[in-house]
Amino acid sequence: TLDLVIENIGFGNFNNPSIYADNAAFVVDPNVPWQIKAREQVVVSVSFKPTAPGNTNGILTITNGEQTYEIALFGVG
Repeated sequence: TLDLVIENIGFGNFNNPSIYADNAAFVVDPNVPWQIKAREQVVVSVSFKPTAPGNTNGILTITNGEQTYEIALFGVG
């Protein structure tokens, strides 16, 4: 499990974030906050649960419909 610290360095709130992985081997904790306040941090847990041996790639997407950020994921099962 990776505890990912997401920091809002801006002066406005990041409302209604959607945080998800494009590969089912990477599971995002469903307890995502409804808001990341300005100048604050939240912690989101991402677990790696491979279904087959070998390398696994994925993309973690953080978006609120207006702004989108992507983080590359990699795991070995």
